[in-house]
Amino acid sequence: MWRPAPGLACGFNDAGPGLFSHVVTMRAAILGIAVYPTDRVWAEVDLLARSVANTDPDSELVLITAPLGHRDRGLFRQFGVRALEIADPVPAFDTTTDVGRARKHAWICGLFGARHSWYSAALAELSASHVLIADTRDVVLTGRLSEKCVGTALVLSQENLRLTIGSEPWNSKWVAGAYGDDGLATLADKPILCAGVVFGPVDAMREYVTAMTDEIHRLGAERVRSVGDQPIHNYLAATGRLPPCVVSTAETGWMRSVGLLATRDLSFDWLNAGPTVTGERTVVLHQYDRHVRSRAVCSALKRVTGLPWWKNLYSPFDAHPGVRLARAGSRLMRRLRGGSPS
Repeated sequence: MWRPAPGLACGFNDAGPGLFSHVVTMRAAILGIAVYPTDRVWAEVDLLARSVANTDPDSELVLITAPLGHRDRGLFRQFGVRALEIADPVPAFDTTTDVGRARKHAWICGLFGARHSWYSAALAELSASHVLIADTRDVVLTGRLSEKCVGTALVLSQENLRLTIGSEPWNSKWVAGAYGDDGLATLADKPILCAGVVFGPVDAMREYVTAMTDEIHRLGAERVRSVGDQPIHNYLAATGRLPPCVVSTAETGWMRSVGLLATRDLSFDWLNAGPTVTGERTVVLHQYDRHVRSRAVCSALKRVTGLPWWKNLYSPFDAHPGVRLARAGSRLMRRLRGGSPS
């Protein structure tokens, strides 16, 4: 587990456009982890950074990263992204491997358990009134986050309304791995809450991160390495151990985790360029990468990020050579069986 480095107040090197002590108070900040190999960080956070700059420049994007290369450092400065560099983000992190292997290695070394300690240190330095803790690879802003800086409750993101923890294979496996069969029975009929996006007043976010960190320490590093932090997030919410919270659903809320929705279930408000069915306009879109094969999704992403219409979009996962080879093999098999090659 990460601990503050000697001689540094919170273990970070501030590589952003200024020091925290001189940051102008802002209404909202987005805080995330971007621990990827040198000079691959920007490829992973590009759409998030562009969406913040394009749709809500009043909000500050703060990313906890591995040491940045020269190119990435320049792009961070260009888009006004604050980088908090960690000299040794995970034990024996190998920056020479390709991004897929590096991600897997980071998981094995306990990234999901460590990130809440990093969040805690970073939150102590922020001067924003509200904070969005977000995954960085698959989140974009589609509206002004600053408009949501009201109220005192945490906002949690609920995935597909038709699914529960007990009926979704991955989430049920994670909960059983963390809390056993008894824990799974307790949570089986509960909605799936995504740990990838959490929003709230900074004091409530500190309470949230403290609760997560304490539970991670109680469960132990080995168990958390195998299941991640999503089952902990769900367990603490279901047992009333988080600060007061409200839920934003994938179907109708303003903060949407759409990974468990079918692409055909997403409809788009082109003025806002976010998926809507009924309910609130989307401000935070999470797990868009599950839908990047849809032209409508790609067009909306280009609009909120300011990218030109001809720019190709893909998930970094899609770019992994093993994934490309597996999909090419699947297309070949469909052709041989006389099916559609798409």
